[in-house]
Amino acid sequence: MPWLINVTRDGKHIFRDQPILPRNWGPRFAKRVRNGAEKKVYLAVDARASYGAATPVLAQIRFGGHRKCELPH
Repeated sequence: MPWLINVTRDGKHIFRDQPILPRNWGPRFAKRVRNGAEKKVYLAVDARASYGAATPVLAQIRFGGHRKCELPH
């Protein structure tokens, strides 16, 4: 099952209805990928959020072994 990460307009990062710091995602993603999980993450960024709010999320997603980000439909 792919992960859905939300970046709110005020720059908060939400995963499974819980706020989380992007630096904590990398190790979680890496572990998940090592265990055979699908390498897919959906990133939903509020249109009013700054670009800088999404940048650390993308870096951690890539650090964790996910190479492709898609916007949910």
